[in-house]
Amino acid sequence: MEKNRKELSAWQLTMMALGSVIGGSFFLGSSVAIHAAGPSILISYILAGGLVYLILYALSEMTVANPTTGSFSNFASRELGEGTGFVVGWLYWTGTVLSMSSEATAISILIREWVPNVSIGLLGIAIIIGVTLLNLLGADKIGKLASGLSGVKIFAMHIWSRANDQVTKR
Repeated sequence: MEKNRKELSAWQLTMMALGSVIGGSFFLGSSVAIHAAGPSILISYILAGGLVYLILYALSEMTVANPTTGSFSNFASRELGEGTGFVVGWLYWTGTVLSMSSEATAISILIREWVPNVSIGLLGIAIIIGVTLLNLLGADKIGKLASGLSGVKIFAMHIWSRANDQVTKR
């Protein structure tokens, strides 16, 4: 039977997750947090990482036990009631919308170094429109694009760490 659905591979999902963590946290978020709270922020990062691991482990166990289509709000609806599933779905959507605007602002701040005459708001709007249009391409194309961009981020981190090694050796 021919496969009609286009899916993301495990490699693409892994690279997308790495790209999200590297882009949002490493490049801009870490510097702001460390500047505000000092190196103790690493304890918060470790605790948050552990919590995310436990949540994803629980979700994967629920998915294996009862594979269905839909998102994790379906699990909340089935196990905790329709109202909870509804709230979980909308909370996730709200969090995604809010994080998209903060990431667009962060990217705009970085891009503004190269284009100083354009306002951060205009750059942010252009980024959100661009990301929305890219999402309309479909999961398979987005997976390939995100994997490639994650590879660029990992390569940039490698170059950055090598440059830091050279500076510390002097």
